[in-house]
Amino acid sequence: MVFDKRQYEKSTNLIIPCVAKDIYKLKSLLEKLGANKFFLKKTIVIFNDINNKSKEDLVKSIKTHPDHLIITRKKRLNPGEARNIGLDNSTEKYIAFLDVSTIPEDQWLEKTLKLIITKKINGVLGNTKYIYKTSFEKSFIAATYGENYLRTVPGGVFKRKFLQKVGYFLPNLKSGEDKEWTHRFKQLDQKIYFKNYSEIYYNGIINKNFKSLSKKWFDNYSNFAHDYSIEIERQRFIYLSFFSCSIIILARFWNNIAASWDESSIFYIPNITKISLALIIITYLITRFIILTKKKNIKFKNYTLIEIINFVYIGMVLDLIKLIAFITTIIRKILYEYKLFFKKKNRKNIV
Repeated sequence: MVFDKRQYEKSTNLIIPCVAKDIYKLKSLLEKLGANKFFLKKTIVIFNDINNKSKEDLVKSIKTHPDHLIITRKKRLNPGEARNIGLDNSTEKYIAFLDVSTIPEDQWLEKTLKLIITKKINGVLGNTKYIYKTSFEKSFIAATYGENYLRTVPGGVFKRKFLQKVGYFLPNLKSGEDKEWTHRFKQLDQKIYFKNYSEIYYNGIINKNFKSLSKKWFDNYSNFAHDYSIEIERQRFIYLSFFSCSIIILARFWNNIAASWDESSIFYIPNITKISLALIIITYLITRFIILTKKKNIKFKNYTLIEIINFVYIGMVLDLIKLIAFITTIIRKILYEYKLFFKKKNRKNIV
C-alpha cells in the first residue's frame, strides 16, 4: 500500500502526562515537535499534582493553542492513570504517546504512520535511545540499558479502535504498567514489536544523581508491578541463588562425606570452599561484564578508562540493589499471602 501523508494530516491524538515540576521539559518538547505537528489533530496534556496556586500559575504559563487540550488534576497520578485520562479524551483514528523526557525526531510520526499503513499493523512501539551529557551518565546507561534502542510505549503509535480491545493501563502502578499493557497488546497482535525506524531520544537521566537513579532502580524491581521481564529476572534470580547456595553447601561438606577428610583420597579436594566461591564470582563477572555487555552492544573502545571503571562500579552496585529488591519482594509476597490465608480462615470461623 502506498503511503500518502496528505491523507493522514490531523489524524493523530498525542497524549503527554506531566507533573508540575516537569512543565519546563514539556515546553521544550512541544517546541521540538516540528514536522510531527502536521499529523496532530490534538495534543492532550494531562497535568497532575496541581494542588496549589504556584503550580496553577505554571500551568497557565503554557501558551494555549487550538490544537492543545489541557487537563489538570489536583492529585498526583500514576503514569497509567494519566494516560487513561488521555485515552478517554481521544477522538482521532491514531493515538501516539510521549512523555516529557522524550524528544522525537522530526519525521517520527511520518515514519511510524507509514510503517503502520504499509505493513497493515495495529500499532508499533517507540524506538528509544537513552542520551547523556556527562561521562558518569554515559557509564550509567551502558551499565543498565546499554547502547541498544529500546521498545517503549513513549514514541508508540496505535490505532484507537484496536486500543479499545487492548484496554486501559493499570492505574494503580507507579512503574511497570507499560510492560503489562504491552504484554496484553502482544497477546492480541504480536506485530507491536515490529521494527520502528523512527527515533525517540530519552533525556530522563540527565542531571540526575546516582542516589536518585538507584532509588528508581530499586522501586522498579521491588514493586508488585506486572512487569513480565522483571518477573522472569526474579525467577532466574531464585534459581541462580538456589544453585549457588547448593554449590557452597555441597563444597562445605564434600570432603567430609566423599573423602572422610582423608587427603590421600582421590575424592579429596583441597580448598574446595574457596574454589567454589571463586567459581561463582568468576561466573558472575563473566556474565555481567562480558556476556551482557555483548548483548547490550557495548563497545569498550568508545569508553575512557574512567568510564569503564564507573561502568563496573555502577553495574555491581545496581546488581546489589536488584538483589535486595528481589529479596524484599519475595518477603512482601510471603507476608501478603500469609495475611490473605488468615483472613480467609477468620471468615470461615465467623461463618
